[in-house]
Amino acid sequence: MDLYNLVSWRPPSILCPRCAAILVTYGKSYGDLSSVGQYESLSATWTPEHKANSLESKSTAQGLQHSCPICDLTFDFKPNLMPDYEIKKLDNLSKLVGLAINLPPYTPVDKVNASPLALILEMISSAENFINFTTWNMDSTFLTALHIASQRVKIRGIISRPLDPYSASLYKSLKDNPNLKLVITESRDVSAVHTKLMVIDGLVIVEGSASLSVSAFEKVSGTNKPPGEKLVVSCDSMKVIGDNNKYFSTNWKLYQKMDSNNPRDVFDTFWDYI
Repeated sequence: MDLYNLVSWRPPSILCPRCAAILVTYGKSYGDLSSVGQYESLSATWTPEHKANSLESKSTAQGLQHSCPICDLTFDFKPNLMPDYEIKKLDNLSKLVGLAINLPPYTPVDKVNASPLALILEMISSAENFINFTTWNMDSTFLTALHIASQRVKIRGIISRPLDPYSASLYKSLKDNPNLKLVITESRDVSAVHTKLMVIDGLVIVEGSASLSVSAFEKVSGTNKPPGEKLVVSCDSMKVIGDNNKYFSTNWKLYQKMDSNNPRDVFDTFWDYI
């Protein structure tokens, strides 16, 4: 990453309370571009990709209104009144990046010294804001890890196949956990979500062919045999945000309350209609 990319990097700023889209804001960047010679304004690095994933704003008679480009929720963004809209904690960036660089494509799979399973579980335990994920199936190891993480952060997930009996029994005992909400479908047709990804704090994304299970991650590392599952990690902010919004939020919103555009109703009942 060169100096230009560093100062123009825009961190995740807002998390839509309805579809969990990650949004960036125009005026928030990692560095001050005005101090970097030829780059005199923020617009110098405001790309179409940034615009597609930014908080949309317009002036109305009632004041400045904001809307989510993914689910069209309109709301007044007032941090002091609705602090959960803001993604404030970014202290774990260096730790998450430090874990991510031990996985492909930063490190070739045959050069990975640590277990991919151990690395992904450590990433989950390092979350400070939220975790969004989609997976084909999930076992009790990942369900337990996500439950522990949900003591600090909100977890949203879509699982396209029913849980195994033990995991289903475990999840049933956790259903009262307000921070752990899963959509578990039984669809076996093309409407099922086949994408497998995990987004942690809007800073790191883990994608590939591996579902969230120990057996799948053992295939990533090729334990006693050639790798049978692929895993790709990225810390590129616009890829993390773009893939979250395209593959997670567009599916998550299908299970949300869309008949009301009142932001306070959505905010208050966010976990109640899954």
